[in-house]
Amino acid sequence: MVSALGKFPGSLWTRWEKRDEYFDEDANSLWPGYTSPSSRKTPNRKLLYVKPSERMTQLEASAFEHLVSRMACLEAEKRITMDEVVGMLPKEWN
Repeated sequence: MVSALGKFPGSLWTRWEKRDEYFDEDANSLWPGYTSPSSRKTPNRKLLYVKPSERMTQLEASAFEHLVSRMACLEAEKRITMDEVVGMLPKEWN
């Protein structure tokens, strides 16, 4: 996850006791020959990218990306609740 999304938020990073076996303090890999994906270096990296299609408009794809990113938030206090998830689903899914 660190390689894909970057350094964990503060308290999660410091609580991870074995992080120094895998990454330096800037979240660079310590494994010889391994280079992290360039997406990790960008400030607006995404957990998920949904491509619009005939079945899903750009607006729906963006809304779904936003929903999944809120569900997968690493910081529990910022993570969306199940009630909030249900409230964000399209009405035809309920």
